[in-house]
Amino acid sequence: MKKITLFISLLFAVISYGQNCPTSVASGSTVTIPHFKVSPGDCPTYVGIDVTIDGILCTFLSCSGSNLKYTATSPLPSADTFTVVYPTGSCMYVNGSLETLSSPELSLQKSLSMFPNPVDSGQEIQIQFAKAIEGNLRVFNLNGQLISEHVITEQVMQLKTEALSAGVYLLRITSEQDILTRKFIVE
Repeated sequence: MKKITLFISLLFAVISYGQNCPTSVASGSTVTIPHFKVSPGDCPTYVGIDVTIDGILCTFLSCSGSNLKYTATSPLPSADTFTVVYPTGSCMYVNGSLETLSSPELSLQKSLSMFPNPVDSGQEIQIQFAKAIEGNLRVFNLNGQLISEHVITEQVMQLKTEALSAGVYLLRITSEQDILTRKFIVE
């Protein structure tokens, strides 16, 4: 069973590098109907795929030409500044623009180590930063449901997994300057 889970995990990781983010938030976007611009011909990539936006489940509504729309299950905090989590990766938008490699997210990303991953249910995941940070850590399932929330005040913390069933989870770390989303697997 562990070999099958590992194979699926590796396949999931390979697919995640193929995620294309919509090019921008469209001008018609609202807090209840997020609307994106996608490259022509990319609609089949998104059809039927639900996402989470800042932890709120958004269901696929339509995609035609270069227009992609979702319906938020509750109002979003902003119509144009948020992080979208797809099953295969995440995309961050600020004032409607897709953040690129110059994003401040990279500084937190480079300083984070997280292990073991995958983790056996009941084990703890060690999360370590290059230096002590202050922020929040949230764990979401792939349906966008908030599972747990923790305050970060140290350089190293332990994340308990005994309450998590086997599956893929998203770890979102928010500090004053940075936001980072990472996947982890509980076996």
